[in-house]
Amino acid sequence: IEDAKLAGVDKIADEVLTNGKGAIGVIEEELPQITLERLENADIIIAKGMANYESLSESRFKPIAFLLTAKCEPVAKDIGVKVGDMVAMLKG
Repeated sequence: IEDAKLAGVDKIADEVLTNGKGAIGVIEEELPQITLERLENADIIIAKGMANYESLSESRFKPIAFLLTAKCEPVAKDIGVKVGDMVAMLKG
């Protein structure tokens, strides 16, 4: 949330939501009901970081704009980039 506020996302987005538990990534079963509802009905979801990519890339929530740095070979290979590349990618 702090990164989003620092970047000014809270000024242009309808809402900035948390996963509710401070977990790394998103665990659907642990999401607050309001966050789950927003994800199900969002026009677009912006997800920052590799943990969010790993937990959401195969999720039912769509579309998702992923913003991350590929820090390991498995994620870089999955995305089709080199380790260390910065990625902005839309899925769904």
